[in-house]
Order: sequence, then structure tokens, then C-alpha cells
Amino acid sequence: AVGHDGWILRSEDGGAHWQEAGFAAGRDPLLGVAGGAGGEPMLAVGAFGQLLRSEDQGRTWTPQDMTKLADEHHLNAVAVAPGGRALVVGEAGTLLRSEDGGRGWARLPSIYEGSFFGVMALGADEWLAYGMRGHVFRTRDFGQSWEAAKVGLPVSLFGGTQLADGRVVLVGQGGAILVSSDRGASFSVARAGGVQSLAGAVATAGGGLVVGGESGVRAEPLAAKN
Repeated sequence: AVGHDGWILRSEDGGAHWQEAGFAAGRDPLLGVAGGAGGEPMLAVGAFGQLLRSEDQGRTWTPQDMTKLADEHHLNAVAVAPGGRALVVGEAGTLLRSEDGGRGWARLPSIYEGSFFGVMALGADEWLAYGMRGHVFRTRDFGQSWEAAKVGLPVSLFGGTQLADGRVVLVGQGGAILVSSDRGASFSVARAGGVQSLAGAVATAGGGLVVGGESGVRAEPLAAKN
């Protein structure tokens, strides 16, 4: 878990207990963290182009200089696929790609001028990037080319997950919940939302969905896949 002042917490028992792995008062906030599940490096990203890398499951972290690649834009989210491929997304359409667990990075050509708030790996080659005003983009060749998804609700999207049955869920502004049954090519509206936004979503081992945001954390029932 990451947050303000470069705070990094880690757990080795499923979240029952936590230890501090990084903190520096006054440091710009970290905004996203990913990796480590399959033994690959862990990556953390944050404000003004921050990127940190860990090779010991988050015990220690090494900053990487991303000033030129990121133009000091905020890096909002990172995703890591099994094998170590990684994508970082951020403001002003920033897209950064690594093929070696975050050792080396390349900036991808711009596909959108607005901010991206999240990224998701559906496979080694198949990824989703999403952000402002319902903009969702899908690549099936690890960022070489992208196509815009069909999304019927122009709300900002902040979090997402893939359910056990393969469906993709994105959540965001006003509590909106969008669901895709075609691996992100198009989305239907499961919940249009209201006032309180959702920041994240997690698939449970039993096939369910848990969402979290301004109103707290709750289980969210979804209709079965058609």
C-alpha cells in the first residue's frame, strides 16, 4: 500500500498486520503500486514522475529517474503482468512501457491528451488503460497499437478488476460500475452512479466483486454472465 509522504506499507499475512517499508515527510505522494505476485519486481509510481522499484517483495525500494520520459507528469497507476512486462499511465496521456520488470522504460506515442487514472493487464499482450470522461483504450500487442472501447457513460474511471468468469469491471465517478464481456472492447452500465465515487474494485476468490470509495467498502452483487 502506498500514499502521501512516500509512505509504503507491506503485509506478509494477507493484510492482518503491516510494516512500514518507506516514509519521508514532505515527499510527494505515491499513487499506485503493483507486481510481486509471481516473483517479478514490484513497482510504485507517484506525483511528478516518481517511480520506485523493489526486487525483494517491497522490503527495500530504489528510485528510478523518469524525469525525461515522464516530463514530470503525475504517474497515476502501474500494472505488471506475469513475466515482468509493465505499463505505467498518468496525466496528459502518459504511457510508459517496460519489457524487463521495470529495469528499462520507453514512452509510447500519445493516443489521448487527457489523464489516465488506471491500467490493467489481461495478459502479456492484452492491456486496458482508462481515465477521464469514460475514455478506455485496449491494446492486444502490448501498446504497439490501441483501439478505443465503446463506453456508454462519460464518467471518469478510477479502478478496475477482472472477475473469475473473465468479465472486466471498471468503477469511478459517482459510483459508476461498467462491465465488459468482450475483454474490454465494449462496456455496459451495471450501475450509473450518484454522488459518491468509487476508487477501486477487487475480484474475490469466489467470483464476487468488492468495491471501495467515498462511501467505504462493500460487496457489490452483479448479475451472472450471460
